[in-house]
Amino acid sequence: MGFPPLLQTDVGASDERAVPLPLSRQPASPAQRNFSYAELHQRALETYSPPSVIIDRESNVVHLSDNAGRFLRHVGGELSSNIMTLVLPDLRLDLRTAIFRALQTRTSVEARRVKWVHDGQVSWINMTVRPFHDAVANAEFLLIVFDEVAGHMTDEEQAEATGQDPVLAQLEQELQHSRE
Repeated sequence: MGFPPLLQTDVGASDERAVPLPLSRQPASPAQRNFSYAELHQRALETYSPPSVIIDRESNVVHLSDNAGRFLRHVGGELSSNIMTLVLPDLRLDLRTAIFRALQTRTSVEARRVKWVHDGQVSWINMTVRPFHDAVANAEFLLIVFDEVAGHMTDEEQAEATGQDPVLAQLEQELQHSRE
């Protein structure tokens, strides 16, 4: 299968020379005329990035991504925009610690993995808190990313998630097996 010529020639021309004709092309659709790689990148991020929330320095939610609501809940009583009130109770302690450390160190902080059982499925939630300054708003904010990892963790990962030394966990497991 060959490629079409880049230039078409008018075979019926009286002149011996080939006369280049423009390639016949389908007109571009409106979407193609307005195509932007920056917009493509933004759509990919919105579709495939983990859920996230932006909070101010007082821990008030100022914006959240489409799927971030899975990790938040409203309780009865007065409405609140405070992330500590809204985040699921299982995630609260680790998120509070990560926010505090990120504010103190002004660096990105990753909280320990938290086991989460939702609709009968077990998954692990990694939370990252990243402080940043927005020049347009001229204010400090924190980006909180909730990265859900579905499935089973290895024994070493489980020991690490609970703060236990993986070597110690392995030795305890071997001791338990030898007793049986």
